[in-house]
Amino acid sequence: YVKMVHNGIEYGIMQLIAESYDILRTGYGMQASEIADVFAGFTKGKLSSYLFDIAVPVLRKQDDQDGKTGALIDAILDQASNKGTGKWTSVDALDRGQAIPTITAAVYARYTSTNKDVRTALSSVYPKSEYSPALDQSDMIAALEDALYAGVLSCFAQGYDLIVQVAEAEKWDIDLAEVSRIWEGGCIIRATLLSEFQEGFKESSAHLLSHSHIVEKITTSVPHLRALIAQTVQLGIALPAFYSALGYIDAMTTANSSANMIQGLRDYFGAHTYKRNDMEGTFHSHWD
Repeated sequence: YVKMVHNGIEYGIMQLIAESYDILRTGYGMQASEIADVFAGFTKGKLSSYLFDIAVPVLRKQDDQDGKTGALIDAILDQASNKGTGKWTSVDALDRGQAIPTITAAVYARYTSTNKDVRTALSSVYPKSEYSPALDQSDMIAALEDALYAGVLSCFAQGYDLIVQVAEAEKWDIDLAEVSRIWEGGCIIRATLLSEFQEGFKESSAHLLSHSHIVEKITTSVPHLRALIAQTVQLGIALPAFYSALGYIDAMTTANSSANMIQGLRDYFGAHTYKRNDMEGTFHSHWD
């Protein structure tokens, strides 16, 4: 089960990387080699990880097929395959009533990518508006690094929380510090920040977003995630992983959500009842 969740987190982080590539390619007209240089810089800092390491040679690889020239990435068809492990993670989370929106968004993004013919046809019906990004390229790259960091933290938080909730339901004795150590050792999602997770989970198995060192990192990096989304939404670039990563953080750090409105609507049309925040018990109202 832990390996399955590992793969789900892998889906989420890969989608974040792909969306970052698209922002720089589509929004700023950067060539693959230039984006490789940006990612190479990211690998030397807080985003140091296996997936970012391999993103660099993927972007730098030149096409050598039958005399072709240019970056190989530009010749790869934009249809992403999958073997099902991301889907399994999402399906199990849905069955158990657990939220892993970034992982699920990454699965949907792969499914959407397979509709190449439909996407191509619709792209001529809905042309993207001409829009120049408000942030210059250097500022965007700086914001992107922090935005990615916040997104990756959100993705890990979702995966860890799923493991915790399922382990409790199934009465499994899973040590999250040990899970972090194993993932750090040789897995696809191995990253420098896993050592921080390992130390944090040695002290507490509470939600990752509640760990003191993570609170500081989220507080610092989320404003750049907001700025990135605000500046790129006008470009018409699909960013489901970034959107859902921020949405998860916002939702999980909101004391009073809008779910009371949902419960009111449910009670109105189906007498599904609701609980109150000022007294114990379950209630039903005759709304008319």
